[in-house]
Amino acid sequence: MKLHIGCCLALSCLLLFGAGCGEDSPTAPDLKPTLSISLSDQAINAGDDGSLTIALKDIDSDVFAMSVRIEYSTGILVVREQDAFSLGGWFGADALSLLQVEDGVIYLAVTRIASKGSEKASGSVGEIAFHTQGSGQIDFIINHSDVRFVDANGQDVEVPDLAIGETTLVVE
Repeated sequence: MKLHIGCCLALSCLLLFGAGCGEDSPTAPDLKPTLSISLSDQAINAGDDGSLTIALKDIDSDVFAMSVRIEYSTGILVVREQDAFSLGGWFGADALSLLQVEDGVIYLAVTRIASKGSEKASGSVGEIAFHTQGSGQIDFIINHSDVRFVDANGQDVEVPDLAIGETTLVVE
């Protein structure tokens, strides 16, 4: 009789709480949309070249174009507008980009030429090449208000809960 009651309790536990008998069952990973910036190297020598990669991860909206404003500490970093930006694969092979550099600010706009449908997408937007002169620390910062996504009709696209990364370069 005791064995029968134990089996009933075990079966009830399985039916009520799942195989873990009350333990939390594994859930799908939280796919938070992210705009990240990363460096080819976190520390380089003065006079060396480096690059800053801009990437999007888990974007679940039909983004046709984007613009971003990246602030950085001036005096150490030189970005040559004419050859500084290399397009990544996120917007596809048929994309156009515009890069403008002003005193401590990089403005970047990228747009597709032809729209592709909505998908959850991750990948590199592109890479900005730079040259260092002098030594010190350079902080690269993107504020939420400085990021804009647009659909194929020119309407703003909201990307809820967009996480934005920052990064720091040390020049020795």
